[in-house]
Amino acid sequence: MIQPFPKEIQLIENSQDRTSTYSDISRTNARYLADLVGGFRRFGERVGLAESQVSQLLGKNPSRNIGVKVARRIEEAFEKPLGWIDQRHGESGLAELSEVAMNELLSTELRILKDQVAKVSACLRATETANEIDKRNLISLALSILEE
Repeated sequence: MIQPFPKEIQLIENSQDRTSTYSDISRTNARYLADLVGGFRRFGERVGLAESQVSQLLGKNPSRNIGVKVARRIEEAFEKPLGWIDQRHGESGLAELSEVAMNELLSTELRILKDQVAKVSACLRATETANEIDKRNLISLALSILEE
C-alpha cells in the first residue's frame, strides 16, 4: 500500500502554485521515496549515497540540488521510469514499488538487521571477559547499534 506524503510534501503537491522548479519537484519525489523506505540512511543505501549526501539533497535546508546523474540513479534504484523524478505526481500517480523492488527492499532490511544482531551479539559476548568500564562501553555500543 502506498504511504501518504508527509504533510510538508502534501502542501507542495496540493498547491495550485505552478512555479515549482525542477529542483522542488525532484526533491519532493525523492523525499517521498526516502520516507517510503524508512529515511535518509536507507534511501542512501539504496541509491548508493552517504546519509550526509542525502541530507544535503533532501534535508530541511538542502544545500544541493538533485543533479541529472543522481536523479537517474534514484529512478533506477526504485525501478521508476526514466524522468519519473522530474515530474509532478499526485498521490494516485505514485505507483507502489514493484514486487521485485519490494523483495529487494525486504532483503536489504533483513541483511541490515542480521548485521546489527551480529554486532550486538559480539558486544555482549565480549562483556563476559571485560572489566566494568569496558562492559559499560560495550553495552553503550550495543545500544547505539540498535538505535541505528
